[in-house]
Amino acid sequence: MKNIKLFIVVSLTVFLGVVGACKAVPESGSGQASSIENATPDSGITRSVSVKNISKDILNVESEDKGCMSCHEGIEVINDRMQPYLLLFAKQKYGKGRGYECAICHEGVPSSGKKEESHKGLIPNPSSMWVLHEGKGCAKCHDGKGSITTLMGKPLEKPVGGEIMSENMATLDPSGTLGKDYTNRLSRSLHSLQTGIASKNLSSNGVVPKGTFPYGNFDMVDTDGPVPGVGTDKFKEWTEKAIKFGYLRRLDSVEEIPDFKEGVSVFGSEEKAGFSDTYRKQCARCHVWGEGRNKRGDLRASGCAACHMLYGNDGQYEGNDPNIKNSGERLIR
Repeated sequence: MKNIKLFIVVSLTVFLGVVGACKAVPESGSGQASSIENATPDSGITRSVSVKNISKDILNVESEDKGCMSCHEGIEVINDRMQPYLLLFAKQKYGKGRGYECAICHEGVPSSGKKEESHKGLIPNPSSMWVLHEGKGCAKCHDGKGSITTLMGKPLEKPVGGEIMSENMATLDPSGTLGKDYTNRLSRSLHSLQTGIASKNLSSNGVVPKGTFPYGNFDMVDTDGPVPGVGTDKFKEWTEKAIKFGYLRRLDSVEEIPDFKEGVSVFGSEEKAGFSDTYRKQCARCHVWGEGRNKRGDLRASGCAACHMLYGNDGQYEGNDPNIKNSGERLIR
């Protein structure tokens, strides 16, 4: 009897929690999201705009001027929750909604009906790590204002990021603990550096001393310190203690694995340099700066889209846009 009562209490608690969560997070595409803050004055975006105020004529534009949709009719919306924001930004930048929101991320000239002109300045992959470090693509909204200051550990000429907005969205981060500055975080992540894999491969073959981790796929400097810049207070506390008591090892910086020519000088032998260079060319491919290998099952985009887009094993586009479907090109291009 006690077990039955306990089961009822637990079930009721879970049910009420789910109902509360559903009420707290807006439905996909509903437009009931938090306000958009901190747009730059020169971006043409109002400093504080509530998405719930987007008029239906922006969300469902019926016009002869379809922008990108003139040729790409049938292409899927990139993300239901992002769409209202993109439409709003397009309306404020171009005076148009549907069909122009593509250019917020991909740029180009959406008003042109000619392919060559409309694709001028086009960014095929707005999530590319190289694009992000120019402050374009995803970095316009998913990074803090001027938060991107280095590229592979080297200082940029000027800080970039957060051109359109740099606030957390409740729809994207209901917990409020994930933070922003995704480009910096992704640059220092295992998906980028593979420091453990790289250094262990080198040390197990006598290239570097065992127990050392001097190399990663790229140069990088950790600016967070022993306490992570994002995460819950408990997570930050746990990480700090784990480093203090030796359960985690923190590295201030890592260097890019040298190529063969540099490796001969660094390691003092062609054998060690050859192994290091082989790892660099053949093994260190699974990172967000590259697009995988041109083989079935290993075809993907770089940057954010390496994980946040779906790919078939053959890498071919499977949507309803006839101009992409019939081009014979891979989705990642």
